[in-house]
Amino acid sequence: NGMTLPEYIAILRSKPYQYATHYLPWDARVRALSSGKSTYDVAIEHGLKVSICPNISVQDGIQQVRMIFDRCWFEEENTKDLLNSLSQYHREYDEVRKTYRITPFHDWTSHGSDAFRYMALSIKEMLPPDDYSNHANKYIQGGSTTVLPKDWVKAEDYKSMALNFIESE
Repeated sequence: NGMTLPEYIAILRSKPYQYATHYLPWDARVRALSSGKSTYDVAIEHGLKVSICPNISVQDGIQQVRMIFDRCWFEEENTKDLLNSLSQYHREYDEVRKTYRITPFHDWTSHGSDAFRYMALSIKEMLPPDDYSNHANKYIQGGSTTVLPKDWVKAEDYKSMALNFIESE
């Protein structure tokens, strides 16, 4: 969309809450030819606390999503685009072999699904150990534990959606 990283950082800072850590893709340290700076460098220069996600295969990341998906909750209205992405994320079809490839098809669903995959890779780092196994009915806000608001939905409510790629081997 033509926005720069500093413009995105300004949007993040305009929110009525603060992010503890920003998790960047494994390749965020690659330097741009035009500036000689990486996404990681720019984020640090703007005072963000960042962590780099591990460089693992897409398939291993999808497996991580499978492992945590049933324990996730979504604020339905604000995550409808993400839920739509996840529900329509799918494998690439090989016309020659008449079968689905192991790799995902790259389209509009990829960005939201990739972001969710990176979240799945970072969740253990994001939540304190006690909350990682018990966070399904609670969320952390300002250091206190609060019951989820009624407009939040459990991920399993979306199992009936087309989460084919997440569920299939």
